[in-house]
Order: sequence, then structure tokens, then C-alpha cells
Amino acid sequence: MNMQGIALAADSAVTVGDGMGQKIFPSASKIFTLSKYEPVGAMIYGSASYMDVPWETIIKAYRRNLGVESYRTLSEYADNFLSFLQSEQVLGTVEQQARYVDGSTLTYFERIKKKIVAKVQEAFDLQGEVDEATVAEITSDTVRAYSEVWKDAEVIPSIPEGFADEIRKKYGGRIREIKKAVFQKLPLTSSSSRQLTEIAVSLFLKFPDGAQVPNTSGAVIAGFGEDDFYPVLEAFLFGGKIEGVVKHKREKLVEISYSSQAAILPFAQSEMVFTFMDGVDPTYQNVLDRFVGEFCISYPELLLDNIDGVSDEQKRDLRQRLQDLGTSKFNEFIAASASYRQRNHVNPVMNVVRSLPKDELAGMAESLINLTSFKRRVSMEAETVGGPIDVAVISKGDGFIWIKRKHYFESDLNPQFLANYFKGGQTNGRKSNETKDTQGVSINE
Repeated sequence: MNMQGIALAADSAVTVGDGMGQKIFPSASKIFTLSKYEPVGAMIYGSASYMDVPWETIIKAYRRNLGVESYRTLSEYADNFLSFLQSEQVLGTVEQQARYVDGSTLTYFERIKKKIVAKVQEAFDLQGEVDEATVAEITSDTVRAYSEVWKDAEVIPSIPEGFADEIRKKYGGRIREIKKAVFQKLPLTSSSSRQLTEIAVSLFLKFPDGAQVPNTSGAVIAGFGEDDFYPVLEAFLFGGKIEGVVKHKREKLVEISYSSQAAILPFAQSEMVFTFMDGVDPTYQNVLDRFVGEFCISYPELLLDNIDGVSDEQKRDLRQRLQDLGTSKFNEFIAASASYRQRNHVNPVMNVVRSLPKDELAGMAESLINLTSFKRRVSMEAETVGGPIDVAVISKGDGFIWIKRKHYFESDLNPQFLANYFKGGQTNGRKSNETKDTQGVSINE
């Protein structure tokens, strides 16, 4: 993003799984026009469907419902889209809600069980045998660790008060059945059983930092409202919809302005973008920071244990003083390394992005997607980023412009598609006063 506009780029890979395996299809659409007439677009990541309905279908149904309506700010488009999700009767039927609860609970319980089994196997490999007491302890500790993650997370603002009790009352029986089916051969204490139930309820109330929540989608709404002179972007996380409540959380709000003239925002699989921007792989940086931190804390103790002629009382005093110095130096290291990355890697790139013309914005967005795709292709990781890359640029003057767009059909064989794109430019029975000229324009829906 810069003051001229915003470039959206997305790959075409989508992963489909049925519990027995996974298949990757390189043909998914992830970028859409949110309005046919206004400079507003949408991009999705994560789950390709919402309550078993493809996001593509939902977005195009919203676009049809929106018609020629426009809003003064991009945030009003986002609010209107949320209202559409909440009011749309096709989303959140009784059957959909049951599948959503069952699927999310089963997936997360299976994840916990897999972790328990891995730890039991690790103990067996080390000890040669594992008794029931050890299995019970591993089970209890693992469930407790997952429980703490969810317990510490806050209920997201979109969830009304008392909704947790409503979940327990309506779906408690289903949760108990799934819990029994998944953990039937594992020794669950009453405490662990209660913790698992609370985890299941929390799946529909929270988005813990760092936790992979089943059936989660990301949606990005970007562009310009009538009064937005510079581009604006809002990003949301979505869970499902139960009893008319759409689980969602605003992840980002980015507004380009005179004081903040550029932004680069990666979504989903973002490690290669951060590597490009920071000059270091984020996982490696975390490992390095953790090692230096542990070294600063543990080295004083190792040093004092190898010095003779120092009393225990003196060692305790020196240990604390040295550890305080180590913590101080570690904080200096973190600040200095962050400053170096910002000064030598981030700032030079952002200085260029501020002045990029629209076509170069598009080229840069596409290149950043290509970095991740290339990394997946030359490593042993699954190619979860790949296929054709769609690129669009949104500007105040030109609106939503496709730079690259794949088709599952031949445009020349489907003239009715192009002819019908702007057909029915009306909303609530009111036709637009504007005349839309499509002559000579190839509309890539």
C-alpha cells in the first residue's frame, strides 16, 4: 500500500482434507471485487468456505445484494459485510451449526490426542516401557497445557455476554460424546475431562494467540470509501456462526496517510515476506533470541559453580546481581538487533514502496507471493502456496483493476458472462442513476 493505491496478490493453492489425507488444488480464487462499481476489493485466506458455503459464493451474493450502494468509508463496507453474514439465513442453519460444532471439536480433540500419543511414544523410546501412571501423567499434563492457552485468552468482543452458557446448554451433550469417542482409551481424570469441555466451549468464543483454531478463515477488505482519499485495509478472522452470532475478530486496520505513507502486509503463510523485509528468517530469529536469553540467565550460575573460595551466601548475592546484568544485556541485544533490522532492511524497502507507481506495486506484491511459492517448491514441504498468482490494484481514480487473473473458462466462449456483469445495477428495486460504459472493456470477474 502507498498513497497511490493498494495492490492485492494471492496464489491459487487450496488444501482439501477429509481426515484420511490431503489434496492440494492449484486453482482457487482468493481475490474478488466487493462492489462492481466502487473501488473496494476482498481477499480471503485460511479456510476456503464459511459454514460449508464457499467464500466466493458468499462474497458474490453480498456484491449482488450491495448493488450500486456505496459508503463514505471503507469501515462502513466492512460493517455492512459483517451485517450480511449475520443476517443471511443460508449461513447458520441447524445442520450447518451442528456440523460446525462437531467438526471443530473433533478436529481439536484429535490434535490434543495426537500430542499425547507422541509424548507417550517419546517416553517409550527413552525408557523402553511406559506404565499406566506415566500415561495418565502425560495425558493430564498435556490437557492442562492446552487448557492454559485457552483459559488465558480473552473472549473476543463479538461474542455476547452469557454465550458460553448457551453453548454448554445446547451442545454440551455433543461435546461429551465426541470427547468419549476420541479419548476412550486414555486415562482422563475428572479435572482433565472438565478442562477438555471448557476447551471445546472456548473454540467458539476465542482466538488465542498462536493457537490453530479449526474452521478459521481470514478476510481482507481493502480500497476506498467515498470520503477515503488514501487506501484503507481491514483484516478479520472468522470462526463460524451459532445462534446468529458470527465469531469474528478484527486483526488489522491500516490507513495510509501523510504520516504513514506505505505498508506491506502479509497474510497466512508469511515467513518469506518477513525474511525478505527483516533480512533474517523469523523462526531463526526466535531461536537466536531464546538461546541468547537463556545464556544470559544461566551463564552466571555456571561461572560461580566453577569458582572456588566463594561462600554460598556470596554466590547467592553474586548470582542475582549477575543475572540482573545478564537480563539487562539481553534486553540491549534485542533492542539493538531490532534497530539494525529496521534501519538496514525494513526502512530502505519502505522508502521505495512509498513512491512506487501502481504497476510497480502490483509487481512487488506478485514477487512476494513468488518467494513463498519458490520456497515451497524447492523444499520438502507441501506446496501449499502455488499455482497462478492473481493480482489486482485498487486506486481512487481508476477503481478496481485486474493486473493478472486466471479463468476456469474461455472468455471468448462466454460473451454472456461479460454482457451480464453489470446487468441489474440496482439495489432494493432502485436502479442506478449512473450509466456504466462497458464497451471495449474485458471484465475478468
